[in-house]
Amino acid sequence: MKHKKNHEEVPAAESAGEEKSAAQAAAEVKPEAVCEEADKAKAQAADYYDQLVRLKAEFENYCKRTEKQRPEWIDYGKQQVICKLLPLYDALASARAQLEKAAAVKEGVCVSPELVKGIEMIFSEFERVLQSEGITPMECLGRPYDPHSHEAVAVLPSDAANDGVVMAEVQKGFTCGSKVLRPARVCIGRRKEEEGANDAPAKEEGK
Repeated sequence: MKHKKNHEEVPAAESAGEEKSAAQAAAEVKPEAVCEEADKAKAQAADYYDQLVRLKAEFENYCKRTEKQRPEWIDYGKQQVICKLLPLYDALASARAQLEKAAAVKEGVCVSPELVKGIEMIFSEFERVLQSEGITPMECLGRPYDPHSHEAVAVLPSDAANDGVVMAEVQKGFTCGSKVLRPARVCIGRRKEEEGANDAPAKEEGK
């Protein structure tokens, strides 16, 4: 029995020794080191908080910017689709003009009234859709040439009054608000220089 009691007292002695070692290690920790670690933890926490505030502000700015640009993206997509449909508008306008011209001649040409009416209805509906989307055709004839909204494809001789003025429209242009969706292809007038004015320098050189 005595031997068993001594055997049970050994772990208790070891536990007491471990507690004494832990107490000694805790006593050896300097207060300066504890303060330094605490300062580092505070600085790191402040840095994390600053990063969080910045990320939150950047995300809010991103949301505001996206919300502001959304109408612009919608308009851009709409304009891209309409630009692809404008050749169809040109084809309908050309067919309409040819039918009107043929109906006006009436000699040897049989034009179905139903066909003319059908083309007119389609063209009118096309124009209504463009107008509802804010797409406006340009009015170019008789106006000064504007390189920002006109594309000159030919020059026609004219008098001084029509110099630099749009005299013919080859392809209609369109605007969406203040933005040019498609420039108009036009022919502009150019005043002829007088022959006398051209010959005068040559005569002076010959003297």
